[in-house]
Order: sequence, then structure tokens, then C-alpha cells
Amino acid sequence: MAPHDALREAQRAEELERWRLPLMFGGLLALILMSRFDATRALAAGLFTFGFPVVAAAVGALRYRESDTGLRSLAITAAALGAVAAEAALGRAILTDSPLFAALPATLPIAPALGVAVILGAVAQAVAKTRGMRSFLAAWLGMVMVWGLYVPTHRVGGHDALDAMLGAAIVALFVGGGGGLLAGFVASLFVKRRDAD
Repeated sequence: MAPHDALREAQRAEELERWRLPLMFGGLLALILMSRFDATRALAAGLFTFGFPVVAAAVGALRYRESDTGLRSLAITAAALGAVAAEAALGRAILTDSPLFAALPATLPIAPALGVAVILGAVAQAVAKTRGMRSFLAAWLGMVMVWGLYVPTHRVGGHDALDAMLGAAIVALFVGGGGGLLAGFVASLFVKRRDAD
């Protein structure tokens, strides 16, 4: 990579870091405002339900954007597998009239795909550790996994749908995030950090 390309990439990464917190707080504020009005409450619940897996997987994989191609590909594969499997589980349970989700076979291995995503995330974390990089990809994908398994069987319709999603987020955070954190920690025990040259 040419020096000016590396500088431009570093400036872009710094700009992204600068906007991360305002964007997160802005999204949270928009969700809270939408939840206050009956007309937008159902829309907020739908956006939160289907948006959470994609955002969580993307945030987990974002740390790998400057990694080498192999590690970046592994992280993106893990994140994409987790997000797609969770969306398939949600769509099959919630959007029953959708031809896209109705076409999914009943034997589609969604739960194993979510588990594989977490395992791949833990492997990516372990590889990243050998390169001196700190990551929590398995924890983010653990949240995606629990979201994809928990929400379809515990969803609530109507006015309380958003409250049910917020409760599911707490379950995903503690159960999925905690389990993924443990998986990443265990995977990292089997590798040693490579000394800088």
C-alpha cells in the first residue's frame, strides 16, 4: 500500500471512530422517540427486531477492517453467517406471509449455522490475538445467536412488541454476549501472541 493510501485509510478510520458514539446515541434517541408514539411504536419494534443482528454482526467485524485479507475474510464470513442465519430465523417466525421466507426449507439448519458463526468468531479472535489485535467478535456473534434463537419463540405482538424486544436485547447481551466472550477467551488460550519484528 502506498504511503498516501495508508494515510487516507488512517484518516478514514479516525473519522469513523469520531462518529461512532454520536451515531449510536442518535440511533438510541430515535428508538426512544419512536417508542413514545403509538403510530411509530410497531415500526420501531420491527426495525429493532431485524436490525439488531445486522448491526451487532457489523460492529463485531468492523474491528477487522485493517487486518490482512485472510483474517478479514474470516471475520466477515463469521459475521455474515451469523446475521443471515438470525434474519432467516426471524423472517421464518415473523414474516410468515413473505414468499422469500416461506420458500426456506423447514429443515434449514439455522441453530447450527449460528453456532458455527460464533465458533468462527472465536477463531478469528484467537488469530487476531496472535497479531496483537484485541477483538470481541465472538461476543457480538453470541448476541446475534441468542437473538436469532430467542426472539422467534418469545416475541410479542401489538403495543408490547418493543418492550419484548428490549427484554430480548438484555437476554442476548448477558447470555449470548457472555457465552461468546467465554468462547473467545477459551480460543485465545490456545494461541500465543506473535512477537513484533
